[in-house]
Amino acid sequence: MGQGFGSFNDTPYHFEDFGFAVLNTSKIYINSDAHAHNSYLNILAETGLVGLFLVILFLVNLRRFIGVSGLPGGIELGLRIAFWVVIWSSFTEHRLTTPAQMLPFTILIGLTLSKFNVYQERTSIAHIKTGEVHTV
Repeated sequence: MGQGFGSFNDTPYHFEDFGFAVLNTSKIYINSDAHAHNSYLNILAETGLVGLFLVILFLVNLRRFIGVSGLPGGIELGLRIAFWVVIWSSFTEHRLTTPAQMLPFTILIGLTLSKFNVYQERTSIAHIKTGEVHTV
């Protein structure tokens, strides 16, 4: 199941068995650079296969959104490049949860998602007003 999100490098380890889970109950945490230098392995160690599957599912859906959102060419290309930089840099360093890399990317994705939702709302209101019916 994993050690729990954010606990992989919380040394020294003092595991206590609670029957349904084993937790690191150490009172003193030394957050060191002893993390997996791979985001996917670090997430696997912290959250187990279920957590890794959910992160990969999120990334797949994010990639799908970038590809089908109908953005202008330059914006879509920029988001695709930023997405692949995040994916590939996470193989060599723990970058998937690093604010220095992810904050600008998530701000751009948030703005894009907001624009996409406003566009979807406007087009659906326009179809209601004109009486057009479209099924997806």
